[in-house]
Amino acid sequence: MILFKREKFFISDPEQTILGDLIGRPLEQRTVLSAVHGLYTVAKRYEAFRLLKELNVFEGLQKHEFLGRLADLEKRYHTGLELMNLHNIFTPKGIEVYTLIDQICGQEIERVRDLKGVFELSNQPDEFSYEHFQRVNPIQQFLSMADLTA
Repeated sequence: MILFKREKFFISDPEQTILGDLIGRPLEQRTVLSAVHGLYTVAKRYEAFRLLKELNVFEGLQKHEFLGRLADLEKRYHTGLELMNLHNIFTPKGIEVYTLIDQICGQEIERVRDLKGVFELSNQPDEFSYEHFQRVNPIQQFLSMADLTA
């Protein structure tokens, strides 16, 4: 809905408004719409990943990659939107939707807090790379972690 009825959620055109201009970071060139869409995507991935984790559907190599992807999600949560004055960009309905998405992410991060600090993620590019992940988190090391592999 937020993508198609923008006037209900945004005061100005979110596709023309550069996030970096609103938060004083000239290198941030995403539009507000792109950043909001990214936050929504992170929230939905968190919800789906948490369910998959609870169902314990993966094992071995797949579980290694899955848990790496899940642990890597947190850095995609607060990426600038939280720094802007919401009242300057969103309508009251937009603030409500943004706040809900933000709360979902925060709650989901808490639900998977057991992964915090388990994996080395400093070598990850903008998009998660399992190849990079394996270099610093070898599968053999992971398989020896009984609490994560169970």
